[in-house]
Amino acid sequence: MTTDTPAEVAETATLRDAIDLRSITLIGLMGGQNGYAALLRSPRGRILKVTAGERAFGYTVTAIGETELLLANRSGATYRLAVPTH
Repeated sequence: MTTDTPAEVAETATLRDAIDLRSITLIGLMGGQNGYAALLRSPRGRILKVTAGERAFGYTVTAIGETELLLANRSGATYRLAVPTH
């Protein structure tokens, strides 16, 4: 069995520069019976699954919706992250 991805598939599935690798990025959102969860990527490449109220990479996840996530830093500044699109 081969693990190589055909070039046509890789090209279709890959969006160049879709995320800024130098900052915290929202990779995806998931909805469930207990509300939403999100996948966040740190600038160092670490990925965490988080829910509202949890801490991640020095921020608190204050809200997760259908299309975005809100983070707050220690001083209370709020940042809105949206899922990357083309």
